[in-house]
Amino acid sequence: MMNLTLEEVLNLVKGELLKPTDKKINITGVASLEDANENDLSIFSDTRFIKQFYNTKAGAVLISENLSEDENLVKKTEIPLIKVKNPQIAFIEILKIIEKEKKQIEEGIHKTAVISKNVEIGRNVNIGAYVVIEENVKIGDNTAILPQCFIGRNTKIGESCLIYPQVVIRENIEIGKNVIIHSGAVIGSDGFGYTKVPETGEHKKIPQVGTVSIGDNVEIGSNVTIDRATTGKTVIGEGTKIDNLVQIGHNVKIGKNCIIVAQVGIAGSSRIGNNVTLAGQAGIADHIEIGDNAIVAAQAGVIGNIKAGEIVSGYPARPHKHQLKIQAILNNLPEILKKKKID
Repeated sequence: MMNLTLEEVLNLVKGELLKPTDKKINITGVASLEDANENDLSIFSDTRFIKQFYNTKAGAVLISENLSEDENLVKKTEIPLIKVKNPQIAFIEILKIIEKEKKQIEEGIHKTAVISKNVEIGRNVNIGAYVVIEENVKIGDNTAILPQCFIGRNTKIGESCLIYPQVVIRENIEIGKNVIIHSGAVIGSDGFGYTKVPETGEHKKIPQVGTVSIGDNVEIGSNVTIDRATTGKTVIGEGTKIDNLVQIGHNVKIGKNCIIVAQVGIAGSSRIGNNVTLAGQAGIADHIEIGDNAIVAAQAGVIGNIKAGEIVSGYPARPHKHQLKIQAILNNLPEILKKKKID
């Protein structure tokens, strides 16, 4: 269990103690303002939660620089306050300690793992029960492959990756360093490629002989499917984070540091720039180009290219402000029609 003194917390988060205390405080956990007890560290960075802040029983609270400038706010609590530039980032440093203690994955290869010939396994690697690894796979140092995963032939997995149970990584896949893949994900499934034979109406399968390349520091949620390219590569850029239940089609190229929220679907050969946000259930048609820093709102249907920095919503996806005007008119349509008839 985590057990940190107040001084150790200060050092970890590089914070300043605003309300000194003589009381010896040991921080053994983290919690919301509402749920915290005297041994928990909590966080206050938004005045929407000021009621919870005044009523919290936390042992100490991380507070943002701008809120700490409010002298009245600070005076109204006896709880030790730790001023930091960014409470969320500071909180992450504490959560990392808890996460490390919880996981504690041991090094070693389970006796039930099936490992083919010519597999290169780095140092401090964990391979769990009933994992199957085909020939010519390379696994980097400090990587953990948890029970019941499948790794196809000629696949390369970088250092310090964490692959949760029941992940399927098919043949010839490239995975960078510090990648996290959650349970149920399938990397390198066949792209959805068919051509219709006019004479018979048959849908003839197009062989999918390409691969998938996943950059460093990517996280892939549960039950995500990333299709291999027909030829060439499907690419997930460095630092991109993918939520659960996302479908990424063949030959899609996604840039760096993108956020892709649950149930997004991206059709084949689309190009997504850097720092793009695709909100929940957004749908991207095939061969679409989305520029850097664009935002696609939840449930938007993108059927045309989006410029860099643009925010779009609705179906079909339009510039967000324009879409809001359309929605306002639609909401008032019954009244508009009623007035027309009266006139």
